[in-house]
Amino acid sequence: MIQGCDTSHWEGEINWANMLSKGFRFNYSKATEGLYYTDPDYKKDIQAAKAAGLLVGSYHFFRAKDDTLKQINRFCDTIAGMPMDLPPVLDVEEASPAYGWANYQTAIKLALTTIEQRTGRKPMVYTSKNFWNYTNNPKWAGEYPLWVAHYTTGGVPLLPTGWTTWTMWQWSEAGKDIVNPYDGVDLDYFNGEWSDLLKFCGREPDVPVVVAPGEPPSVEDRLPGFLKKLQELMDKWM
Repeated sequence: MIQGCDTSHWEGEINWANMLSKGFRFNYSKATEGLYYTDPDYKKDIQAAKAAGLLVGSYHFFRAKDDTLKQINRFCDTIAGMPMDLPPVLDVEEASPAYGWANYQTAIKLALTTIEQRTGRKPMVYTSKNFWNYTNNPKWAGEYPLWVAHYTTGGVPLLPTGWTTWTMWQWSEAGKDIVNPYDGVDLDYFNGEWSDLLKFCGREPDVPVVVAPGEPPSVEDRLPGFLKKLQELMDKWM
């Protein structure tokens, strides 16, 4: 499993290099919440995390009382142009009691569909077993990757109905001396190896160049394939 974190402005000034040095390889930053709120540190944090060498992603905290399309379009507008290694996330952990669970299901599905249409990426659902099971367990749940919240030191998290596996697991909210010396931070695992995480990001795993003993690698060996092709085309027409 690969270690990661998720952060918002509540973490204050974040030491991203320290996070990386402690073995964390990805971070999700809170972008928006509901219809009106944008995390004040979002753009600064996601750009700094990316510059430090972390894989990054963005999440939206869904508010059931707010218009679904308006809040999701605002989320997509906010993250447009920002680094997006990891797929966008819909944080599903709050509902209006007067809204009705059937309507809530419909709103969540509309939100997920809109995110996918706007970003071209299938979003991930963040939720917990106890909360999601109040939603009457929509049949389509398993179509989306699951980021499950379950604070435990046990070997595996409890899953909401509709999923048979998890992609990410928020297992603690009390990570110390990671983002800074004072504040705790949410701790996460990715369910897989580094190559699996890269694939989840839509990237090919890094492939090392194999060189015969005693033979130094050539410039061509060290160039990615697309640069080699570009060089060939340039040589042809020059």
